[in-house]
Amino acid sequence: MATRFSKVKNRTTGALAVYLVSVFTTGIEDAAAAITEVKGKGDLKFGDVLSDPDVGGTVVISPAGAKTVTGGVDDFGGGHDPGKFKITTDTAGEAYSCTLPSSIQITEGANSITVDTFTTSPPLSGSFPPGETVIDMKTGGTAHLAAGQPAGKYAASYTLTCGAKAGSKNIKLTVITPISISSSANMDFGTMLTTGTAGTV
Repeated sequence: MATRFSKVKNRTTGALAVYLVSVFTTGIEDAAAAITEVKGKGDLKFGDVLSDPDVGGTVVISPAGAKTVTGGVDDFGGGHDPGKFKITTDTAGEAYSCTLPSSIQITEGANSITVDTFTTSPPLSGSFPPGETVIDMKTGGTAHLAAGQPAGKYAASYTLTCGAKAGSKNIKLTVITPISISSSANMDFGTMLTTGTAGTV
């Protein structure tokens, strides 16, 4: 009996050793536990724009922070920035895979603007750099304005999800009220008498 128990024990120990070697050499582990935190660090800001009454258009913010307008949208400054997230793992060089929504509706009262085509730097999937346990990810996106988009401060939150962890920040865009100029009275130089000599009034 002692000999039989010894053989069983040896086979169990050997199997455990093979399992441990497999885990350490292939990097197999719980993928959801690889990311320890996803934290929103900065809002995605589209700044201020003016919407043409007859033509729709877009506002695009890149992960690098560049702002581009198309169609009937004019840029009026107001400060723009890419979104910012901090992703943390407990293992340097760990692989990661994150997701963003396909689209978000930012709202001002009953009015809304669709934001989609999210872009990121670094990519949504990849690996932490060797020796690094933190990634600072920047996000951009495209806002679609309708013709005559009503003025207002549009906003909503959006979420970056990496495994079992997620972090949220806001998307902000301000559509300004069109500037209107009208005349209240005509310019009147009064009655003048000419004498044949040039002059000015």
